Amino acid sequence: MITAVSIALYAAAAFFAAVLGVTAEQFKNGVDKKKADSRFALALSAMSFLMAAALQVFA
Repeated sequence: MITAVSIALYAAAAFFAAVLGVTAEQFKNGVDKKKADSRFALALSAMSFLMAAALQVFA
């Protein structure tokens, strides 16, 4: 069960990292002017990855 949760959290981290990449490309091309979206995606990506890593280490 712990492995399934960790895999789901790693998948969520990968998804949020992809969202961060898309937002960065939009910002670079001048399409998106909001920095809040990228900060939110970065925070969610980091939190998901850290939760999954902590679950694997401490469980």
